[in-house]
Amino acid sequence: MNWNEIFGIMPVLWPILAALAILVTCDSRKHGPKPLPPLLAVSGMGMSLISCWKLWPLDKPRELFHHAILLDNFGLYLAILISFCTIGTVMISVDYLKRREKNLTEFYALVLFAASGMMLMGLSTSFITLLFGLEMMSIAFYVLVGFFRETPRSVEASIKYFLTGSFASGLLIFGLAFVYGGTSGSLDLSGIGNVQAGGLSSPLLVLGLGFVIAGLGFKIAAAPFHMWLPDVYEGAPTPVTGFMATGVKIAAFGVLIRLFCQVYQAESEALRDTLWWIALGTMAVGNVAALAQESVKRMLAYSSIAHAGYLLVALVVMQGIPNETSGYLDFRDSGAIQGILYYILAYGIANIGAFGILSFLEKENGKGLNFDDLQGLKVKQPFISMALCVFMLSLAGIPGTAGFIGKFGVFGAAVEASQSRADQSFMLLAVLGILNSLVGLYYYLRVPVQLYAKPLPEDKKHSVMPPRPMAFRMVIGASVVATLWLGFGPEIMNFGVEPAMRMVQGALTSLR
Repeated sequence: MNWNEIFGIMPVLWPILAALAILVTCDSRKHGPKPLPPLLAVSGMGMSLISCWKLWPLDKPRELFHHAILLDNFGLYLAILISFCTIGTVMISVDYLKRREKNLTEFYALVLFAASGMMLMGLSTSFITLLFGLEMMSIAFYVLVGFFRETPRSVEASIKYFLTGSFASGLLIFGLAFVYGGTSGSLDLSGIGNVQAGGLSSPLLVLGLGFVIAGLGFKIAAAPFHMWLPDVYEGAPTPVTGFMATGVKIAAFGVLIRLFCQVYQAESEALRDTLWWIALGTMAVGNVAALAQESVKRMLAYSSIAHAGYLLVALVVMQGIPNETSGYLDFRDSGAIQGILYYILAYGIANIGAFGILSFLEKENGKGLNFDDLQGLKVKQPFISMALCVFMLSLAGIPGTAGFIGKFGVFGAAVEASQSRADQSFMLLAVLGILNSLVGLYYYLRVPVQLYAKPLPEDKKHSVMPPRPMAFRMVIGASVVATLWLGFGPEIMNFGVEPAMRMVQGALTSLR
C-alpha cells in the first residue's frame, strides 16, 4: 500500500470518513433539529465528487491493492452518479425525517456506508472486493428499509429484503466457488475473460456464472427474481426507496457490464437466448403490474422492474470488436454500453426527483401517495406539479427529455446489433421493448391527468400545504433542469447532451 493507492481510492473513503465523523460527533439520543449530520453527509459526498473530478479523465487504468480494485474512467463515472444520487437523497431526507420526528443521526451514516459500498462495487475487478462492497451496501439498506421501526409495513419490508438479499448473496457466493474452480483458482474478472478468450470454458465455469448472474439478478429485480421489490419499495421510507431505485441499479449494472465484457470474450448463444427471455419477461412483468396500481409509489416500484428490463436489452446485444494486438474483444466502442450509461444517468435524475416529491407529499403512515391524492394539485403546488410531470415524461421516454435519449440509445443498439449480426431476434427484442414503453405511457400519463385534468376536491381547497424547504427546492429544481437539458439542451458551460455523451464515451475507454 502506498499514498498513490490511497489517493486513488479516496472517492470511496470520503463517505466512510464522513459517516464515522457523524457517529463520533453527533448525539443520536438528542431530539430536535440536527443540522450537523446532513451537513457532514453532503460535505463527505462533495469531497468524493471533487476527488472524482480531480482524477477524471485517467490516461490509463490503475490497478490498486494487488489487482483488487481497478481505478478507471468507468468506475469514476459510476462514482460520480452515485455521489449525486446520495447528495439528493440526503437533502430530501432532512425535512422528511423531521416531520416524522425520526431525524436520527444514524440514518445519514447508513446512507453514506451504502454509497461507499456502491462505489466499491463499481471499481471492483475481484469478486472478493465486489462481495465486500455488495454486503456493505446491502447491510446498510436492510436497516434503512426498516428505519421506521414503529410501522409494521416498514418492518415487514426490512425482513423481506433481508431474507431475499441474504438468499441472493448466498447464490452469488455459491457461484463464486464454481467460478474459482472453473478458472483454475482465479477470482478476478480478467481470469474469466482469459478462460473465455482461450476457449477453455468448462461446465463448472458456466454453472458458476449462472449462479453469479442470478444473484445479481436479485439486486436489479430482474424477472423471475423481482417478487420482493414492490413490497420493499412501498414499505421503506420514501427517500430510501428513491436511493435504492437509483444507486443500487447504477452499481449493479456497472458490475454486470464489467462481468459481461469478460463473459462475452467467447460467444455464447445459450447465454444470449437466456438473457433475451429474462429481458422480455422483466419488461412485461414490470409494465403489466404497474398498470393495476393505485399507489404512485408502488407504480414506480413496478416501473423500476420494467426499466431493469430495458437495460437488460442492451446487455443482450453487447458486442465487442476484435483487438489484433491483445487478441481480446474490445468493448470501448460498444453502443449498447453507451446506451446503458446514459440511461442510468437519465433514470437516476428522474427517480431522485420523483421520489423527492413523493417524500414531500407523503402524510402519516404512508398516506397521500395514491393517484387520487394528486387530483388538482396544480392549484396548490404549481411548481411541484410541473416538476412531477417532467419526471414522469422522462421515465416514459418522451422526446425532449433525458429519458428519451437513454431509451433511444438502448433500443438503437439492439437495432444496430441486429443489422451487424444478421440476427432478427435482436430486432424483435427492440420492437417488443418499444411496445412495452408504449404500455408504460398509460400509467406514467395518469399522473399529469390527475394533476391537471382533474379538479381539486372540495375538502382540500382550504387545506394548508407545508412549506417547501430550501434543500428540497434545490434538489427538485436541479433535477428538472438536468432532465430537460440532457434531453435537448445545447452545450452551455460544459453541460448538455453532447458533453454528457463525451463523458459516457470517456467512461468506456478502459473497458476491454
